[in-house]
Formats: sequence, C-alpha cells, structure tokens
Amino acid sequence: QAARYAIVDLTDSYLESEPMARVAGRLSNLAGVLGERFCIEHLNAILDGAPGDDAKAAALMALGEVHSASGKSDVARDYFLRLKDEFAATDAAARAAGWLFELEHLQVGMIAPDFEAVDQAGERFKLSDYRGKVTVVDFWGFW
Repeated sequence: QAARYAIVDLTDSYLESEPMARVAGRLSNLAGVLGERFCIEHLNAILDGAPGDDAKAAALMALGEVHSASGKSDVARDYFLRLKDEFAATDAAARAAGWLFELEHLQVGMIAPDFEAVDQAGERFKLSDYRGKVTVVDFWGFW
C-alpha cells in the first residue's frame, strides 16, 4: 500500500521533476504488484502532464510493455508506434522498434525470420535450410 501512496504522491506533486522518466520506467515492472489499471492510470498522468520528452517517451514505452505483458498486443503496438512517431530521437523509441519487431515477427505460430550462422564445425548454415523439419534453436553466450 505504501508503494501506491508514493506513486500517487509522485504523479500528483512532482510531475515536472526530471526523474519522472525513471518513475514511468519502473511502473511497467510494478503492474503485477500494484495492479495494471493503477499503473496505466499513473502512466497516463505522466504522459499527459510531464513536460519533458524523456518522461513522455518513457510513459509510452511503459504503457506498451504493460499492455504487451497482459496479452493486448494490438494496444501495445499502438503505443510503440506512437512512441516511434512522436519521440523518434529518444532511446525509448529505439527500444520500441525491438518490441515492434517481436510483436510482428516473433510470436507463437509465426514463421521464424531467416538468419545465417556458423556451426561448431565452422560450416555456414541458414535457418531456412531446415524449413519443414523440427528444429530447436538454442542461443547462448557468455555476456
């Protein structure tokens, strides 16, 4: 309950402060705890009332993430597209492009995008070489 009061206070009293972009970014991660409707309400308050582009862009990004997490892909896509259109120069817009690619190309039942790689023996292959066969793609690394 204390977290809800803090969010209400932040969006009521400190909307014009610079850290509001960080608040918006955190709200997408808190939707499961604080409630989706609560987070959407306060993200919209940031979007409508914060003066800076960074805060507005972060709010759009978070709104897209919240809707995507709840299975509302079409609504999420609209937020990501709006973010790319209205705030193209922000870091959030670049991240939105990744989300859009995922929504449009990497969903269950879609044909995976083709790519080329090198196997352990140094042989080049393309994913499309295995079309029609059961294929497991396992990406891993040390990062």
